[in-house]
Amino acid sequence: MADTLFDYLHWRGDLPFDLVPPGPVDFLILSQLVHAPLEKLGEGASREECTLRTLTPVLYPEEPGKEERELFRKRYQLWQEAVRGERFGSLRLLSYGSVFNPEENRQFAAGLFTGEGRLMVAYRGTDATLAGWHEDFNLAYESPIPAQRDGLAFLEAAARNEGPLFLCGHSKGGNLARYAAVCSSREIRKRITAVYSFDGPGLGEKVLSSPAMEEMVERIHSFVPESSVIGQLLGCREEMTVVASDSVSVLQHNPFYWHLKGPGFEILPRTSLSSRITGETMDRFLKSCTPQTRRRLVDVIFDILEASGAVRTRDIAKGRLLHGDEVVRVIRSIPEENRDAVTRGLLLLSVALGDALGGNLAEMLQALMKNKPNNDQSLPKTSE
Repeated sequence: MADTLFDYLHWRGDLPFDLVPPGPVDFLILSQLVHAPLEKLGEGASREECTLRTLTPVLYPEEPGKEERELFRKRYQLWQEAVRGERFGSLRLLSYGSVFNPEENRQFAAGLFTGEGRLMVAYRGTDATLAGWHEDFNLAYESPIPAQRDGLAFLEAAARNEGPLFLCGHSKGGNLARYAAVCSSREIRKRITAVYSFDGPGLGEKVLSSPAMEEMVERIHSFVPESSVIGQLLGCREEMTVVASDSVSVLQHNPFYWHLKGPGFEILPRTSLSSRITGETMDRFLKSCTPQTRRRLVDVIFDILEASGAVRTRDIAKGRLLHGDEVVRVIRSIPEENRDAVTRGLLLLSVALGDALGGNLAEMLQALMKNKPNNDQSLPKTSE
């Protein structure tokens, strides 16, 4: 049976970073620890003397109930295991940032951790809100998105402290880490030792072709599971390291399924055929649309989801049943020539969110494909 993040902590949790410097697995763990409810610490709180171990009673006063998502419970268990040892328990949280504004489709959080003179910026991935996922989809036509601006500002603030900089993040957090590193000032870039992205979406062409990317590319390390979907979106310049994983398809996005081997990952020669086909298909689709078309299609996709009454992804399953008429009304308003593109977008979202959507998104897709447009309610066409 393959080793997991928990096995790694059992094995190496008592070895502080001054004895064994942090590697990719440590930064993947940090990318999960930053999902702790840091907001409980209060606005602008300074915790320079607080280790992760001493912060535990504030962040996790009690064990999460069974009604919480499995991933939330896994992250809670990872925190508890991590702070038992010196490797992570003695790290300090120097600062954190958190912004959530659903009206702006803006969701961002990051933490600045320090240990043995290193400054480690960990960016949080997408949360369970539709606003957070809407912002992710905006990457299809917009850069920078609000979270990327927030990520760059957080790095600039972190760089006021002395020490070498390390950036990391899983999923959207990996995108933010790469964007902030490449778009930071030359002075900050000189201090960045390494950037770690774990199955994070890529970057836009303008950033990829910049001189700063040329300067940073050798220090950016991207890791994706064998059946990666999220990590195949948009572009990248660095080589990707493929990691063996349990589960199937997009569920491999969950890092708790990734295989470890000793101090590193179990490496595979390349991604699966289905992953490559998905990536190539989405790449062709995005290149066939203008940015204006992509924007309109993303808005329509989330009009459908919001019509279900959902605020968080787990609401979609019950929301579809409660607001079915409104969902169908929005679907019928989509011009027929745009339905294939919207269907692709909904399928991508269903893949990204996995079983969080239950069978109800399938119902939306069926309605989308079956219902004919109502010309009296049609939305502006997106053929520009």
